[in-house]
Amino acid sequence: MNSFKKNKKSLYEISKPSKYREKISESLSVLVTKYLSKNPELEESNCPFCQSKESNMYFSLQSMIYLRCVNCNSVYNSPRPTLESLDNFYKLQPADLVDSEMLPAVKELRIEQIMKPRWNLLQEKLMTNGIKTPVDTIMEVGAGLGHFIQVLQTTNTASKYIAIEPAKACEESLKKLNNTEVICSTLEEVSTSYHETVDLLFLNSVIEHPHSLDIFFQKAKNLLKNEGIISLVDMHSGGMDIELLRGDAQNINPFFILQIGSIKGIKSLFERNGFKFIDVFSVGEMDVDIVYEYSSKLDVDHPLFGLSHLLKNEALRKNLQELLKKNLSTGYNGFIFQKLK
Repeated sequence: MNSFKKNKKSLYEISKPSKYREKISESLSVLVTKYLSKNPELEESNCPFCQSKESNMYFSLQSMIYLRCVNCNSVYNSPRPTLESLDNFYKLQPADLVDSEMLPAVKELRIEQIMKPRWNLLQEKLMTNGIKTPVDTIMEVGAGLGHFIQVLQTTNTASKYIAIEPAKACEESLKKLNNTEVICSTLEEVSTSYHETVDLLFLNSVIEHPHSLDIFFQKAKNLLKNEGIISLVDMHSGGMDIELLRGDAQNINPFFILQIGSIKGIKSLFERNGFKFIDVFSVGEMDVDIVYEYSSKLDVDHPLFGLSHLLKNEALRKNLQELLKKNLSTGYNGFIFQKLK
């Protein structure tokens, strides 16, 4: 096998060190295997983004099947856990395997190199589309340890912040944030007293988890004021990492990742639930480094091994990543949607 060597660490390695990634992947695999041994109830699903019934087999992980939608090209798990089965899985607090060790260890670096540049880009896109800040109330769903809200607060983006996060491992960190109300639940369980109180709702790596995306976005719509804004950043089924690596791409774990949207699929989902599309743009920075690392660890007879020779050139990796971004072909995209009156 080829040895993976680089002169300097990539953003991928810095923000998600391999020593943590490997441990997390193994721990989640063990957790899923243990849970599958209990024979949880599963159910068939159409595409959760465009609702099409037409699909092709794409890959499988630990006996869980992922399909690719023929209509919109999104990727989704089917058969998938029923709502009760999924709730029982999350009671095991799988997010603790990520949040309790890796994220605190790389907190400052992720803030400086991922969250600040992300907010700078999102702020630019919001302003370009006539969406002004500061606003009265910002809500972040899936706030994690609060890194993104912490960045928002440095630019006084809102008068009040609300953090929605079901993972118990994050609660203590979130409660240390200034001027932030912490709600330890899923979005779907948020009290109706918050309906029509939110100006700007952020979703960072969230929509791969919900059992029903339609129920999720109907709740989001109810929480927003008239013409309120959703800023979404999430995985992209048409990104280079997913297209080449499929189930070997980073972050894909059964039960934890139920669906990965395409641009067409995400637009269809939002429009079906009463939102107007405003903008889409790439936020992906790591695709080429992810593929480079993966290919560099393959046996020489693997079809993708040759990529390790091509991508060894750091300038080529940088130029290719920029090309992917220009063509909306990275593993993460950003979207802006507005609630219709």
